[in-house]
Amino acid sequence: MDLPVPLLSIAGLNDYERPLPGSGTGSGTNGSFMGKDFRAAYVPGATALTGAGQTIAIVSFESDYHTNDITAYETAAGLSNVLLHKVQLSGYDGSTQYDNLEISLDIEMAMSMAPGVNSLIVYEGTLDKPEDMFNRIATDNSARQVTSSWFSYGNALLDPIFQQFAAQGQTFFVTIQVRIHPFAPA
Repeated sequence: MDLPVPLLSIAGLNDYERPLPGSGTGSGTNGSFMGKDFRAAYVPGATALTGAGQTIAIVSFESDYHTNDITAYETAAGLSNVLLHKVQLSGYDGSTQYDNLEISLDIEMAMSMAPGVNSLIVYEGTLDKPEDMFNRIATDNSARQVTSSWFSYGNALLDPIFQQFAAQGQTFFVTIQVRIHPFAPA
């Protein structure tokens, strides 16, 4: 291209991504990873620590899941049926402001990584009142593990709630996917 400045990259004109090592070796369609493949990849050979007897709390903002999607995943992945509880807060009515794919993936990943888990409690609320949701999780004190794929927690009102989590033995996991472009400067 004849341009007055150097061209670093053109994005979005193809669907090619470099395959990751081991890709295509999963039990899903076309070798995709699903269900027990995730546990085998992250904790290979582990037979203990399956989540047996545990309840996991999952945080969801303005996004609801479809029970039939979760059931279909359990069946396709060969996972046992996990009891799901839904707690809606802050006036949240179950309407989906954001794509319900994120919360479904969070539920499916928790079931896959902890195949012996007893139940999942999905706390759903509005993004403008995260303190309501986290306070309810702390007050319920039903889950030792709390997980979220939402990552903006710069609210000072949450600090004492997170301290209560710690005092009660609740662990809060925040999952963030970071993708680094192979040509990005270090």
